[in-house]
Amino acid sequence: MQHQCEKIQIYAINALSNLALNYNNQKQLQDLECGVIAIKLLNNEDNCEELQLSLLRVLTNLSVSEEQHSSLLSVIPMLFHHFYRGCCEDVQLQSLKILVNFSSNEEAFPYMMKAEIEKTCFFESLSSKSENVLLRHVKFLSNLVQLKKSQNIDVMEFIQDDCQYKKTTCIANLLYGNDSDKTMQLLFTLSKHGNIEIRNYASIVSLN
Repeated sequence: MQHQCEKIQIYAINALSNLALNYNNQKQLQDLECGVIAIKLLNNEDNCEELQLSLLRVLTNLSVSEEQHSSLLSVIPMLFHHFYRGCCEDVQLQSLKILVNFSSNEEAFPYMMKAEIEKTCFFESLSSKSENVLLRHVKFLSNLVQLKKSQNIDVMEFIQDDCQYKKTTCIANLLYGNDSDKTMQLLFTLSKHGNIEIRNYASIVSLN
């Protein structure tokens, strides 16, 4: 995974990603700290796109098992960065897949709520022309809404608003019912989307 040659890194990471699909391999991969190493490597901005995608895929497969989550939660701020500021749809989509895997875990909830996101990026992501990205985004938000309700979590403590940098805890605001009329109108529109899954997830979020 940490070889100097990117091609060798990619081959090794892809092999580990395939191994991670088998639940019986998960414990050994955790003992080898594959997820922790992948997170450290993901933090390198000099990585080529193919390497970033390989790292995100192995983290996706590892995060399918909730037993792995505790050692992987530190990646959440990076995932938000890759999703909301991602340079390509593949990176955005893969980052979202991991966030969806985390989104039903109460331990991950504070990380999601504290994420500071540019308001314009949050709104634009809900206007994505990619149905795959849109579906996973509303599913991610829907999972958080349902977790908040099932565990009776008070999200008010997570709300911050930095007007100077136009950043805010967008997700906490949304779950608290404190988001802009513009966002709520968009979610209402999505609740009438042609894709039934997008429609259902958006309805859960808009009725939060």
